[in-house]
Amino acid sequence: MEAGSVGYTALLDDGTVLFGAILEETGNTITLGTATGERHVVLRSRLTQLIGSGKSIMPEGLEKDLQAQSLADLIAFLRLQTDTNNARKKGSTDE
Repeated sequence: MEAGSVGYTALLDDGTVLFGAILEETGNTITLGTATGERHVVLRSRLTQLIGSGKSIMPEGLEKDLQAQSLADLIAFLRLQTDTNNARKKGSTDE
């Protein structure tokens, strides 16, 4: 499974529940991306639980509705997002 594609449920100290893939992590925050494209930057100090689902957030059977080129384009896009996020993380630790 690609990094950044596993679903996580984040429970916050105010009772808020968020679900999405981890897009970025720092020592103080995590950024979750939701299926609707929203980004939630969460302070680690506000997390009461972070639970990995162990499953991809990609909808089950999505590939059946896509033509081969569309599926290849989607995979390339997701890999680019992961590579970009990893480069950002590496850049922030190099400083």
